Amino acid sequence: MKHIKNFSLIILPLFLAAGLFIAFNLFDPLTIGIGGIMIVFSLIYFLCLSLLYALLRDGSRIWNNILAKKTSIIVSNKKQISPQRAYLIASVLALVPIILLAVGSYSQLGVWDLILVLFFLAVSVLYIQKTIVD
Repeated sequence: MKHIKNFSLIILPLFLAAGLFIAFNLFDPLTIGIGGIMIVFSLIYFLCLSLLYALLRDGSRIWNNILAKKTSIIVSNKKQISPQRAYLIASVLALVPIILLAVGSYSQLGVWDLILVLFFLAVSVLYIQKTIVD
């Protein structure tokens, strides 16, 4: 089962990126309609989600291995990020490009917009860190 999960983490972003490539090259935002735009936003979200989840899980493991080699300290699995926490943080981080695209589509993206998105991101990640118990 673990091999299927690792395989899907590699293959899923490739399919999502291929879907985005096809959508960007074949369709025009004016002719695709609301449903098509929703599909494109969903593809972007799921692509970012899968990449960020893999980055958080594998990055945590790699970082702990590097830390263990440099300091000669055995890092327990308790220091690694749990799959649930990694998924929740990745889901919040994956919303950022969607929010920026949505804000940029109806007005010019300004400094205050970026500050508000970063504030949303900070509050969301802090909430996840404080409430999720591994």
